[in-house]
Amino acid sequence: ALLRMLRAKGHSDSDLIASGLCRETERGVTDTFRNRIVFPICNVRGEVIAFGGRTIADGAYGPKYLNSPETMLFKKSSELFGLNLAGAEMRRRGYAIIMEGYLDVITAHQYGIRNSVAPLGTALTRAQAERLKPLTKKVLLVFDSDEAGIKASERSLSLLYEAGFVAKVLLLPPGDDPDTFLRKHGRDAFRRKFTEVLGLVDFFLGLPGERVDIVRSLILIISKVTDGIVRSDLTREVSEKTGLSEQFLREELNLLRKTPAHVRDAGSTSQPMSAERFLLGVYLSYPEHVDLIRESISPAEIEDEEVRAVFEKLYSLPGLPLDDISPRLDEHELSVATGAAVSLDIDGDEVERNIKDCIRTIREKRLRKRLRDLELEIRIAEKRGETDLVNNLQDQMNLLIKEGGG
Repeated sequence: ALLRMLRAKGHSDSDLIASGLCRETERGVTDTFRNRIVFPICNVRGEVIAFGGRTIADGAYGPKYLNSPETMLFKKSSELFGLNLAGAEMRRRGYAIIMEGYLDVITAHQYGIRNSVAPLGTALTRAQAERLKPLTKKVLLVFDSDEAGIKASERSLSLLYEAGFVAKVLLLPPGDDPDTFLRKHGRDAFRRKFTEVLGLVDFFLGLPGERVDIVRSLILIISKVTDGIVRSDLTREVSEKTGLSEQFLREELNLLRKTPAHVRDAGSTSQPMSAERFLLGVYLSYPEHVDLIRESISPAEIEDEEVRAVFEKLYSLPGLPLDDISPRLDEHELSVATGAAVSLDIDGDEVERNIKDCIRTIREKRLRKRLRDLELEIRIAEKRGETDLVNNLQDQMNLLIKEGGG
């Protein structure tokens, strides 16, 4: 129907496809949002730059939510749904509320929660966070309380604190999202839930899982906070709520802050290659040395998750020529592999020595991390008075030091 109307108004098929309103299929040109409820996506000036569509019937063919393809006007990772309507209220209240979807934001605005926005069907991005900075540097996350929503809250908290925001989380009752909660209980009940918001430290310490992993995740996030006062306040809070001394936590933070970014965040292209990416580049560029690498190190020893995924795929394809491997990698894996190979700078006469140096560096780094983890576990166990566990962990540490020659 839309296609026919726009053709009748004189628009060419090529313009309609470029706009994202229509797409070309095997059967010809068709509406992009056929059989969907369509939501306009506006820029901060209120100009429509794209659309989002939701299937009308649950279980219908295709993704539940669909956005316009990216165009000259629309970059999905840079826009926030509802920001054109929420800006003034964000300034007035001093904070933004980030929700999960279109319907959450629409319902929130209908019920008077007008400082609400949402990413466009993806995880919150740094570019979207930067959109908020002229308006506020305080954020309340209200995602679904299911496992996916909790994970999204974890990722978003990390991103927001690294970007210079202070953020908190509101967990709604299981099975509810802002849309359903507001429709069932109303605005006043929703606002009363604000007394239950969790800060960064309380949110992470309330997560299920190994205490040492949770504390280490917290320390990693805090290490990326650029504001010294905020970083100090968070460190003090972690100390008070875990029993770990501030001195120990500061030592951990200093260690992370002194670690080059290419080691902490191996995806950086502006920093020297990590040993793991260097080794991947060698694997792909020097097939005569593949057997040496495979015999010397396993994918499980690779800390960088992206590189490990590529190595696992490579190791599962023994004897396959490298030219035949590319089609078996997904788009992201191929990008990681290509980046490692293209960035490789090595003396062809020193390949074997470089392989051995890389493997030694990887194992030394892995050993240091395990020793730091054991030290953290020991301190947590000591605070809990778990003497047997402390002795067991100390034995593990001594064994690792002996095996590592340290």
